[in-house]
Amino acid sequence: MQVTDADLQYLEGVHAPLGPVLEEMLKTGRAEGVPIVSPASGRLLRVLVTALAPKRVLEIGTAIGFSTLW
Repeated sequence: MQVTDADLQYLEGVHAPLGPVLEEMLKTGRAEGVPIVSPASGRLLRVLVTALAPKRVLEIGTAIGFSTLW
């Protein structure tokens, strides 16, 4: 699946702002140089999981759990 910048901008426009926990994690991750997904990518993850409605999801994280919270 190829996701364009236009796709990510669309997702930014149709979703609510980040909650306080995600905002704090984003701020901390950026300040400490932790490689985390962008908020737009997190929103895309949420859309895909919601649309596909899998019984299970395996997320193998390597940072601070930011993408897991989406």
